[in-house]
Amino acid sequence: MTDFAGVFKIGNFYSDKTSYIELLEKRQSNAFTLFRPRRFGKTLFLTTLDYYYNVLYKDIFKDLFGHLYIGKSFNGTNHNTFLVLKVDFSFLDRSGIQKFEENLNKIINTSVQKFIDEYKIFLTKAEIIIDKNDAVASFDSLCNS
Repeated sequence: MTDFAGVFKIGNFYSDKTSYIELLEKRQSNAFTLFRPRRFGKTLFLTTLDYYYNVLYKDIFKDLFGHLYIGKSFNGTNHNTFLVLKVDFSFLDRSGIQKFEENLNKIINTSVQKFIDEYKIFLTKAEIIIDKNDAVASFDSLCNS
């Protein structure tokens, strides 16, 4: 199971790792790297962060986190205050440089479009332009909107 909310829907065992969210917030860093072996909970942790920080899940925060460490113990946090851009590189075609570049553009542009669709009520400043051949331009357009 790789979806945080899904773990609770079907009654799976969940080892509470939400104390790491507190550590991440106290760390005063803008970036972190998560190194773990395959099948060791990286995707589950990333979906946990998504549900925790994503403004779209504000209404279900107590249902998801109220019984966990972060819901009981940590105050003064930024939970459910961010728009989250999700990009999944696991499907990236690495069979050649041209395929790689085409696939990378498609993955990033699809992610940017999903972001626009999910957060359209929050994106009111400017039009975001998706450049089919240049995902960096699409991402730049999103960041500057």
